[in-house]
Amino acid sequence: MVTFLQRTFTSLVNAHVGRTQGIKPVRSRSLGRRKKHAAPVNLSLEPIKFMPTILTHAAVPLALGLGLGVRIIPKQLLWAGIVASVIPDLDVLAFRLNIAYSHDLGHRGVTHSVAFALVVALLALAMSQQLRSSRAVAFSFVGLSAVSHSLLDMITNGGLGVALWWPWSSERFFAAWQVIEVSPLSLSRVFSTRGLAVLQSEILWVWLPAALVVTALLALRIIGSNFTFKRDAAQKRVAP
Repeated sequence: MVTFLQRTFTSLVNAHVGRTQGIKPVRSRSLGRRKKHAAPVNLSLEPIKFMPTILTHAAVPLALGLGLGVRIIPKQLLWAGIVASVIPDLDVLAFRLNIAYSHDLGHRGVTHSVAFALVVALLALAMSQQLRSSRAVAFSFVGLSAVSHSLLDMITNGGLGVALWWPWSSERFFAAWQVIEVSPLSLSRVFSTRGLAVLQSEILWVWLPAALVVTALLALRIIGSNFTFKRDAAQKRVAP
């Protein structure tokens, strides 16, 4: 199972394709969401290439998994969460199929919806035994990992918004607070000045908070362990 999930994750990284050009977000004043009639965009394609943001999406399940520990999040479930956090970007294949970016099946469409995250979570629930976890933990962890992808995309400052409420609405949404630099999808630009700015942005707004979450969860685990140890020791002292 772990090997399968590792291969799936690697395939998703290699499948993250396409290149966006001249895309500018169109936001409303109050909610920061994309208006129904967005500005036209020009899209061109390149061979499959690596880009950093798809790895950054894995920060959420990694932070929760490392922070909570293997007793709650076993490695099989952790890998499932990592795959769930990056699998929404399989929709970049739509560029290869000449599906419009703004179409429901386009990038940041169906696979970035809450409904899709729910389906992925239900799949994890059904596979809870293989994931060495309880049904509730498998459903919650994988579902949160999947929906975290969309939430992170919503706070980027480029591309189209996220079809968060598909199939009830095809409207694309951004968060009012957009602080993460949108990543270039070209390897040649990852190490450019623009690419370095993206990496700095992701470290500041994703990886640093993730590290803080890991630290906080580890601290809580240590405090809880010490409390349990002292309680058990006290019970042994008073036992006849």
